[in-house]
Amino acid sequence: MLHPTAAVDASEEGNPIFAMAFNHQKRQYYACSDGVHVKIFQLGSNYTKERILERKQLARLAQSAGGDV
Repeated sequence: MLHPTAAVDASEEGNPIFAMAFNHQKRQYYACSDGVHVKIFQLGSNYTKERILERKQLARLAQSAGGDV
């Protein structure tokens, strides 16, 4: 079972996040928005490097949902 490793608020009000994006060229950057505010975070290497067996777990999830990784 997968669990989130961190939670972030896009706004001080704690509104839900409606959009998020990763920078594929600079993987340490992550942006999210609640539809009004946009925040950009610089992530540490714990969040940007693939862990052992992570790809296999994602493939299993995608397969069970009828998709492909």
